Amino acid sequence: MFVGVTIAPTIAQNTEKSQTSRGNWLYVGGSGPGNYTRIQDAIDNASDGNTIFVYNGFYYGNLEIYKSINLLGENKITTVIDGEREWHNIINISSSNVTIQEFTFCDTGNQSWGVAVIEVGEFGHIKNIKISNCVFENNDKCIQFCDVSNLLVEHCQFFNNDYNGVQSQNGYHPLGQYSENINITDCTMHNNGREGYSGSGGICILNLAEIPCSNVDISNCDIYDNIGDGIQTHHGVPNVTIHHNKIHGNNDIGVNCLANEQSNFVDIHNNLIYDNKIFGIRICSRDNFSNIIISGNTILSNGNGTEKNFSYPREGGIYVQEVLVTGMIIKNNTIAYNDMCGIILEGTTGVKVLQNNLLDNVDSDASFTYAYWDKIFPLNQWEGNYWSRTRLLPKPIFGLFYFYNFDMLCFMFDWHPAQEPYDIPGMS
Repeated sequence: MFVGVTIAPTIAQNTEKSQTSRGNWLYVGGSGPGNYTRIQDAIDNASDGNTIFVYNGFYYGNLEIYKSINLLGENKITTVIDGEREWHNIINISSSNVTIQEFTFCDTGNQSWGVAVIEVGEFGHIKNIKISNCVFENNDKCIQFCDVSNLLVEHCQFFNNDYNGVQSQNGYHPLGQYSENINITDCTMHNNGREGYSGSGGICILNLAEIPCSNVDISNCDIYDNIGDGIQTHHGVPNVTIHHNKIHGNNDIGVNCLANEQSNFVDIHNNLIYDNKIFGIRICSRDNFSNIIISGNTILSNGNGTEKNFSYPREGGIYVQEVLVTGMIIKNNTIAYNDMCGIILEGTTGVKVLQNNLLDNVDSDASFTYAYWDKIFPLNQWEGNYWSRTRLLPKPIFGLFYFYNFDMLCFMFDWHPAQEPYDIPGMS
């Protein structure tokens, strides 16, 4: 990794000085009396509640944080912890009440993480972890969490990594239980992912155990130009809020929610989602789930990749696929200039599409399909949308009904289309 700053070699004094020499603070690097040379030595000699201050310099990873401490770098650009491309995580956190801030983490090895927050049996469930003002660059993977409550990732930068910026793997540990109250805010994630790494990109919230990760809030992030999805939730993540983000230029989907029966209460609002190569937003499930709200978003020019992805029959703004849903609302969005279609409801029932601006999407502003006679009720509802121009009559929405080997044309109506575009507030 290249850092555009000149840094003098870090030479410190005796590593076995008492941590009480300067109160509750321990120091690594620099030239002060009693400073440590290695970060792990300072951790081993710290007590719960201590702060370890690390001066500018290059340090090496494979650190174990098993105490409640604050690990503070002097400057996030010039305080660097290098993984040396070894097969280990740079930092493993197995204790509650840990703060890490102002570091660059780089050069982890294959299948290794910059920071891993993973419960270990003897320590119990982890709580209250904060990772702030850090840079993750040129790693295989960046932040992984498992079996943690109250995780805050804020003001961090993730770029040129081979996998996701932040990822959960609930149930990864044999003693794994659950993760909850995950807050990712004010982060930048770009140019992450590698061809052949399925799902790699910005943020991926996975659930690999029966008890899911829940209460996830992703806000005010700029997520762009990643190989995979911008944000992906997978295997049922209840209580997810994704809001006030810019999600653009990603090679697959902007926001991809792969749901199951646990995926209740998903709220995607006030995001700017544009130029993603397949869809702006995709909601996919073969189970019943409820209370999905997509509102106040601006969704522009998605599906316009130079290379078409033939894994999907359509491309465009919002794609809702094989969902039997109670309480799904698509409302007050501006959905414009998307390739092929603005809104696609495929094999989906019970969706209300209300008061959106649907403007000049390339093939059509909206379409739908039904595949089975017993899965068409409750009917989707279209009401009060603006359809590219003023309309005096109800607006027909054309779709297909698949019946054995026959495709039958069918249609629904927006009986009261808006006469002019809505002024949709709330975009930051």
